[in-house]
Amino acid sequence: MHSDTHNEMQLRVLSGMHMYPELFKTTPQYLTGDEPWHTVRRALEALHAGKVDSEGVFEGMRKKYGQDYVDALCSVIENAASVPRKRWAETQIRRYNEMLDQDFERESDYAA
Repeated sequence: MHSDTHNEMQLRVLSGMHMYPELFKTTPQYLTGDEPWHTVRRALEALHAGKVDSEGVFEGMRKKYGQDYVDALCSVIENAASVPRKRWAETQIRRYNEMLDQDFERESDYAA
């Protein structure tokens, strides 16, 4: 899969999860396993669990990981505002999971 598509799908998945935090419980970690997305997911989980406030999330992200991670977090939050409904978010999760499965099958075929 092209890395731009991969990044875009992780952004969509996280945006939907941010709007509908209950999806954090049902969405596998590996769907947002690439950096900075994995770290952004962990930060959002902490935010939604009340372990840190939004200012703390941004400040901690900037100090520990740098501006690129803050930019990724901002992108998720900005995109979350355009998530039309929970069903859309669930569809993005399902589509990305299917894409990863297809990529895995393709790579397995090449290796054989």
